Amino acid sequence: MLKQFHQWLFTGLLCLLSSMSWAGHAVQLEKATIGTGLGCYGACGHLSVAMTVENLAADKQVVVKYTVDGQSWYTGDAYYQATLDNNQERWFFEVNIPSQQSPVQFAVGMQANGTWYWDNNYGHNFLAKENFQRKPVQFMTAERGRGLGCYGLCADLTVHVAVANLGYEKTVQMVYRLADSDQWYESSVGRYVSALDDGRESWVLYLPYIYPKNRAIEFALRYQVAGETYWDNNKGENYLF
Repeated sequence: MLKQFHQWLFTGLLCLLSSMSWAGHAVQLEKATIGTGLGCYGACGHLSVAMTVENLAADKQVVVKYTVDGQSWYTGDAYYQATLDNNQERWFFEVNIPSQQSPVQFAVGMQANGTWYWDNNYGHNFLAKENFQRKPVQFMTAERGRGLGCYGLCADLTVHVAVANLGYEKTVQMVYRLADSDQWYESSVGRYVSALDDGRESWVLYLPYIYPKNRAIEFALRYQVAGETYWDNNKGENYLF
């Protein structure tokens, strides 16, 4: 019966992860817009970029690396804007560009604890020729915990999700399978947590029992609202934890 999910889910190499907590992206583009330039009387354009970063250190550098001609690259510092749920922060960057028609390529990055993290659209860079907005459902973070009542032999999994508020009645679920298994399952319906600063909602999904405790979980997120179904399957690779 669950084979119907295979049209959205693509299998990848399963491996066991030793880390007990994981965030999908230490830095991630949220929104990019191109508008009228500031102080140039309509003769230039203006690029605005919002991004979320994981608060890995108090001392961090968040940047946008961009080009307007595909040859000369520039790096500009972003500035802190707000603290979000799940140890996330929003940072913002803006700069004037030659015109509103400039096909700006860019990537967003963060340096923390001596390490650089990048969101460069999986190696393709983002193209701000048109406005960019995150998809209706988005994986945020996941944590593996100690399962209850199994004497240390199992684990549980908590997954945090952000969804666009596209309607009052909605369901958020995880479609998943265990390592070394071909059987797909549906999680229980997620639980609403709170409204986010950008107009989206924070939801949490929970798997109470993973046996044995180090067994990997492969999953994708499904969001159903207003008669539509949206997926976040990590660009066709699924999430692996």
